Amino acid sequence: MYWNNQYTTYEIGSVVSGSTLTDSYTGNTNTSDVRGYKMVTVYIEYTPGVDTSDAYIQFEAGPDLSLLFPKTALLDVNTSGESTTRSHIFKLEAITAGVAVKRRLLIDTADIKLRISAKEITSGAYGTIKVLLTRHEQFN
Repeated sequence: MYWNNQYTTYEIGSVVSGSTLTDSYTGNTNTSDVRGYKMVTVYIEYTPGVDTSDAYIQFEAGPDLSLLFPKTALLDVNTSGESTTRSHIFKLEAITAGVAVKRRLLIDTADIKLRISAKEITSGAYGTIKVLLTRHEQFN
């Protein structure tokens, strides 16, 4: 078993170096075409600039650039028994400056556009991040 037609691009950063983070999602963001692909795998490599920093990755998707919506994960139930959604915002916790934190995320796509954005909360120098996106057209 394998995924057909894998198309891979760096969405943030590059194979050579990571992009320097900021405290805002607008500092590191990219929107890609995922039309026709059922799933994407996101590979993240976050290298903090100082100890005990956290990076956040946000996913938004939609039919075009002007209509992007936060992707939601599992439904949750509040104390009244009503369903609520949780946004696809992933936290990467770092312990030691300079030591990369790596994550692999599999995300379904039934959309035309997918925006990936990153930010960092830190008490010192900002770290760097690389985000690699692999699109999967069909499963055989």
